[in-house]
Amino acid sequence: MSRFARALAAILFALFAVPASASAQAVPKVGHVFIIVLENEGYADTFGPKSPAAFLNALAKLGALLENYYGIGH
Repeated sequence: MSRFARALAAILFALFAVPASASAQAVPKVGHVFIIVLENEGYADTFGPKSPAAFLNALAKLGALLENYYGIGH
């Protein structure tokens, strides 16, 4: 499992894990979930049809993909 997938799984678990003693009414509804992918490859390499991370394209189809954001430093 890739480092990204493990991090995503940990975030989703933290968001949706409910203690056994908590009632369903005590848990607030999740309004928004943001997944920010930072990659040191070009857009075509990361999201293109030959990308080894095909799950990124699947996620993009479920939400909004902002294509024109660029890193300006490290």
